[in-house]
Amino acid sequence: MIKYKPRLTAADMPENGNKYYIRKADGGVNPSIKGSPTHSHLTVLSNCVGYVVGRTMEILQTDTPVFAQYNAEDFYSASKLEKGQVPKPGSVACWKQGKTWNGNDGAGHVAVVEKVISDTEIITSESAYGGMCFYTKTRKKGSGNWGAGGNFEFLGFIYLPEECIPIDDTTATPDDNVSNKPAELKIGDIVDFKGGLHYVASSSTTAVGGQRTAGKATITAIAKGTKHPYHLIGIKGGSNVYGWVDAGTFKALTSDIANKELSIGNKVMIKLGAFDLNTKQKFADWVYSRELYVREINGDRVVVSTQMSGAVTGAVNKDDLTII
Repeated sequence: MIKYKPRLTAADMPENGNKYYIRKADGGVNPSIKGSPTHSHLTVLSNCVGYVVGRTMEILQTDTPVFAQYNAEDFYSASKLEKGQVPKPGSVACWKQGKTWNGNDGAGHVAVVEKVISDTEIITSESAYGGMCFYTKTRKKGSGNWGAGGNFEFLGFIYLPEECIPIDDTTATPDDNVSNKPAELKIGDIVDFKGGLHYVASSSTTAVGGQRTAGKATITAIAKGTKHPYHLIGIKGGSNVYGWVDAGTFKALTSDIANKELSIGNKVMIKLGAFDLNTKQKFADWVYSRELYVREINGDRVVVSTQMSGAVTGAVNKDDLTII
């Protein structure tokens, strides 16, 4: 039996220097590739595979990886560990996109079950290649897909080789449901950072890196009740902030797109991790940090590009856009 402290909120992000989230090439024990965007200290992040490889080693307190470096969707078929459809603490939830062992149609996703609320509701900790370094989610089984989008198909849970028991197991509200600001502020929002200090953790007492410049940034995590409750990452041409900041250091630039009419010519940004409806894959990293123009609108399908003429960048669901 292994007892572990669950990671239930953004404030539980792995600390800098944690060997389980640092590549072997950088002095850690994780065999995974470099994440993207690469965290300055935890070099396997952002990447769901790198996170799961590190988190499972951390839970089991071993420097030997439990999983090899595969695409996320290939974990389930490749692993020789026990598997099932019922969640257990410490288990790995696996989703595929298209066919397994074919990354060209999507690489799938994996996450770690931190807390089992019931057989149909769990809290997971995760990372996303091309997206956030660390976040948590409440996932409900629903029709069987455990809260994943239409491009994903749930495969099952992989159980770790020892029984895992969370300690200090109290109910927590995961980050995708919390905020210290009015409800319109949420993960993925583009904000106007006023400039100032940032911190490596939401509970830090000492700032790092000096003054950050003012400009646009994305909210990538929210930690309720902490000293610095918002994690911001600056966008290209905007602020150089990359850390946790105080409430009141920025103002929201976006509102719910469902309550705001979208028109051709609008400037928009694509939410982190959103998929191109044409390719069924994530966009290149740079797309999520660029202002784009709306070129065509067909129901919920919106075509965007970097300019108002010429080649298009891709097509996205309306709900994955924020108006600038």
